[in-house]
Amino acid sequence: MLQIIIFSFNRAMQLNTLLNSMIRDIEAKDYTIDVLYNVSSDVFNQGYEKLKQDYQSYQHIHFIKETTVSKLLAIPEVFHASCKKEYKYFLKTFLKKKKKTNFRKALLRLLTENQAANVMFLTDDACFIEKTTIGNDITEWINADPYSHQFSLRTGKGMNEEPQGIQTVGNYLEWKYFNYEFFTLWGYLFSVDAHIYNKEAIVKALRHCYFDNPNSLESYVSVFAQKKKHFGTGRAFTKTRLLSFPINIVQHVADNKSLNISVETLNDYYLKGYTLEYPLPDHITTFQVYPKRLTLNHPTKERVVLTT
Repeated sequence: MLQIIIFSFNRAMQLNTLLNSMIRDIEAKDYTIDVLYNVSSDVFNQGYEKLKQDYQSYQHIHFIKETTVSKLLAIPEVFHASCKKEYKYFLKTFLKKKKKTNFRKALLRLLTENQAANVMFLTDDACFIEKTTIGNDITEWINADPYSHQFSLRTGKGMNEEPQGIQTVGNYLEWKYFNYEFFTLWGYLFSVDAHIYNKEAIVKALRHCYFDNPNSLESYVSVFAQKKKHFGTGRAFTKTRLLSFPINIVQHVADNKSLNISVETLNDYYLKGYTLEYPLPDHITTFQVYPKRLTLNHPTKERVVLTT
């Protein structure tokens, strides 16, 4: 059994595109989807309420909203930090923000209450582009060496300047993460973008780290994994199964590149019944795609094209 956890903030329309692609493309024997989300205003919350209605017939999809808590309640969590950067990050955010959410506790609760042996994380600006069969051979390989093996759905032949030394094992690519630069697709040890892990190994790693959102989660678990030499052997399909479309930014932790498409505009269109369609590049060579235009479709109204 596989547990898929999606992180989402203020992006109901983009999340809808991801969920539709998952229903269309994922073929797995038994899996659940838990959406851990938050909003900054009531109008964004309306978008997620619409999502809940749209997907209420899918019993394997669950929506869990973060709750706001006093930042004083976050103080005990920092004692789980495993490096100085985490303490510095905690202090910076503690002084800057009046309140925090229960993101860390909610995530650990989701992980421990679900009995799945494996877990995969996703962010709401991704989209599946190929039929994806997650068979027993993949999960059995991961679980045979849980602190070493991970399987990536975002990696493939020729992706992100594929380095030398990537091997082919049966139907899959295989490589050693420690052979490549840390901040690259082929060297980053922990990702919230469609990597499958052994659940027990991930929970142990998370318990030894302080984080309060998906960006700090990915950053500090990656550092922890590097220090402990965890998750160092990767496998992937020869062709990537999904892409990321960074058309906007909803976090203020990492200064990532985006196209600055208004989340307010997209949310308004979603509440009016529009859906978002990403254009696919003719030749896929990188995980993150920056399209020149976006198409918004409606069952009865004329389509809308947004130029980026």
